[in-house]
Amino acid sequence: MPAEPAGSGHDLLLRLSHVSKAYPVDEKPSARLRALFPALFRGESKLFWALRDVSFELRRGESLGIVGANGSGKSTLLQIAAGILRPTEGSVEANGRMAGLLELGSGFNPEFTGRQNVQLSASLHGLSARQTAERFEQIVAFADIGDFLNQPVKTYSSGMLMRLAFAVSIHVDADILLVDEALAVGDIAFRQRCMHRIHEMRERGLSILFVSHSSEDVRAISDRCLWLEQGSVQALGTTDGVVGQYLASMTARDAAMIASEAAAQTVRAPFIAPDLAPPAAFSGHRFGDIPAGDRTAADVPAARPAARRHRHRPRQLPSSPAARCADSRVHGARWAGALRIQLEHFARRLPDAAARRGRPHERGIRVDHAAPRPSHVRPYPGSL
Repeated sequence: MPAEPAGSGHDLLLRLSHVSKAYPVDEKPSARLRALFPALFRGESKLFWALRDVSFELRRGESLGIVGANGSGKSTLLQIAAGILRPTEGSVEANGRMAGLLELGSGFNPEFTGRQNVQLSASLHGLSARQTAERFEQIVAFADIGDFLNQPVKTYSSGMLMRLAFAVSIHVDADILLVDEALAVGDIAFRQRCMHRIHEMRERGLSILFVSHSSEDVRAISDRCLWLEQGSVQALGTTDGVVGQYLASMTARDAAMIASEAAAQTVRAPFIAPDLAPPAAFSGHRFGDIPAGDRTAADVPAARPAARRHRHRPRQLPSSPAARCADSRVHGARWAGALRIQLEHFARRLPDAAARRGRPHERGIRVDHAAPRPSHVRPYPGSL
């Protein structure tokens, strides 16, 4: 690990000594119970080390920037410094009041108005009601969100939320200001105003722990810089030197990734159409390749019987209820007559079927073949 430079005689406000942070990453749900009650379970949980042996000091009036890729442990380090998380290993020594912008909207109630959240956040930072009332107009003027101050915070945009949170943080007389990518969502005018106020507060002795992916902001604010890579310290020193090493590493990593993606792409061969057989010559007839002179009657397929098509037309019902009732009776009588004709047809065929099987007809059905068919009964199509 790089050596820590000697202090300049200022008061020590923050010291992290060999800080490490681990999280259990077991896939089974029982891992949560194991983490809470380790004595009740056998074996050890699989751990992910978000931080590994991180040490640095922050003195009054200094500004330390922290850079690194996503997932390198920057936000975890700020939460440990603020006292939100406890380190798995190592120790944290903090002296003085802290004000943090660790997460957008942290410390705000989304159902409260902006005015109510200013009072709530100021009280959480240790200000009394009288101190909050004395600085309230300055906070509102710096936030500059207009009439939205009396609207619920859940209706705010991310920029308006950052304006209000930053305005509260710089008016609570903090000794250490923790900033985690809060300036990234502000517009240019507000960012310049924040930079100007940060430099004024640094001259009055404010210490800053600043996390950002913007190398320009880190160079503008920080005296020293800490580079984290996969939870471990890669470099700690002057801002220009560490930021230059970090940018060179990111450029090399990006070039290697582009090269690997280019090598993984397979070159597609040009499409070549397969060889197809030449088309057969037309024989002049529709019955295979048999010449017309050699064709016999057996080679000609038999004609298929013509199918009879029936079109079903829906029956139109009369409009009046009396006419519909009479029509229903007539329609029922028609179907009853058709059923009777079908039964008569079945009775006629029953004795003939028994005689063909060589058995005498055991059950006779008396059918009057001479009975006249009602004129209003239509024969059922399936019985013909």
